[in-house]
Amino acid sequence: MAAIRYPLAAHLSLQEFFTRPLRKTARPIAAADLVSPADGLVTVIGRVGSDGRLEQIKGSSYSLGAFLTCQPSSCSPGAALYYAVIYLGPGDYHRIHSSSDWLLCDRTHCPGDLFPVNPSLLKHIPALFSLNERVVLTGTWRHGFYSLTAVGAYNVGSIHLNVEPDLQTNVSDHSYGTDASGQPIAHRRRIGPMQIEKGQEIGRFMLGSTVVLVWEAPEQFTFNVIPGQKILMGQNIGSVIDDPPK
Repeated sequence: MAAIRYPLAAHLSLQEFFTRPLRKTARPIAAADLVSPADGLVTVIGRVGSDGRLEQIKGSSYSLGAFLTCQPSSCSPGAALYYAVIYLGPGDYHRIHSSSDWLLCDRTHCPGDLFPVNPSLLKHIPALFSLNERVVLTGTWRHGFYSLTAVGAYNVGSIHLNVEPDLQTNVSDHSYGTDASGQPIAHRRRIGPMQIEKGQEIGRFMLGSTVVLVWEAPEQFTFNVIPGQKILMGQNIGSVIDDPPK
């Protein structure tokens, strides 16, 4: 509780407590290439496969293109796409921060379902992250492609973006329309280029949910976390070994 910026009595509802801000010194930002965008549980990390798929849980994967609603351009020679998934539980700090210095270019809002994203349930719904409502932020960082996606969940469809405060999520009457199969159509908007700094607050969930990072980096990139590890916003996720954290 010492990390909370305001006294408990200042939070007039559970919603205010869930979205509480922290003291500015509560989450030091590591001098690593990539830091955690949120407090939570590292559920899966890895390299995107040659088939363009990410692991959801052991034995289950999903398409990167379907998840992002776009296909990143081919990586530079000697580089690859990596990913990390952070699950925010109901008791975690609910604000989302940038995991690196990067240039934000596009926002894509993907209306969809709101299945629970608790790690114990991921094995029951294939490609769950591609089905749930989500907000995809894409752009570039010093190693190439970069994206940060906030995935909604059961009772947690509402996602607030600091960089686009007028965006409305978790509303039944979407104006985007549906495709031939009756699925909601994703809506992409150019909101950049906008320089985002590592540790900068990007938005928040109204309860808890999941953040998915996908980034391009040289093949020397090394993770500093393992699946099942609890992590705090700003802690080291990994670096290119030729440029280790101080």
